Amino acid sequence: QRTKAGYLAGDIKRKYADNFNEKVIAKYKEFDNLNHINSIFKRLMFSCAGWGNTYSLCYLDAQKRIRIKQIQAWNGCVCYDDNGEPNAGHVYYTCEDKTQERYEYDTVNVMKYVKAEGSETETLVSTTPHGFKGIPLIEWKNNDNCQGNAQIAVSLMDAFDRLMSDNITEWATFRQAYLLLKNMGMIDEDTKEELQKTGVLTASGDNAEARFITKDINPEFVKFITSETWAGIWVVASSVDPKALASLSNATAFQIAQLYRNMEEDCKDTELEWKVSLEYLDRILQSYW
Repeated sequence: QRTKAGYLAGDIKRKYADNFNEKVIAKYKEFDNLNHINSIFKRLMFSCAGWGNTYSLCYLDAQKRIRIKQIQAWNGCVCYDDNGEPNAGHVYYTCEDKTQERYEYDTVNVMKYVKAEGSETETLVSTTPHGFKGIPLIEWKNNDNCQGNAQIAVSLMDAFDRLMSDNITEWATFRQAYLLLKNMGMIDEDTKEELQKTGVLTASGDNAEARFITKDINPEFVKFITSETWAGIWVVASSVDPKALASLSNATAFQIAQLYRNMEEDCKDTELEWKVSLEYLDRILQSYW
């Protein structure tokens, strides 16, 4: 995730055609310097690669300059028409007093709605022009499915978590005391049931015996099994070598080449999605200028 974000957003630079308007170039430079554009693109790309999508909001400061801030994926939403053009944007906030605020953006205005804690009804508080000819909330996608890079590993991580849980349970079970019973004579079923429930035992007879035994397990063994399985998850899941399952190794040159190829294709998908968002950002900026 970090590698991809750094690769795609680490050094974005603008290039202008020879006949581009000098005043507009000056506006772009002001916008880039004011908003530390490389830094915000890195943050956008990092969230985009991690969560699958993220948002940025253009707004005007007190000096009527265009500012841009990030809106996390869980605080924003953009709606599109049948042609893929954004026709509404929503930003959600929860205040300290648990009041919920929703800002709805259309192509001209921003409308503020407020909903009190426990209420199901929103109240329109204000409607003001936002200054742009379009939806100033811009969605940045990792791919057309808005899927984060980490999501494809969720099933593997779940498997690892189950393995860890099983090992911890097994470890605890091995170290618990076991009760060994010998020569107890005949015990009726009702008594056995009560013993299982309460763990209380009453023995009688000269040859009755009850004692505890324990069994320790080597922690290095648990560590070894866990690490080997974690490595094996990756190898078995991706290797084309039929012997990989037996040896938990043998990452082939073809396999490594495929991993690089998959990363390149993944980056191309993200670049295409970001191209759309960058072009839309240009439209929003120039619509105000």
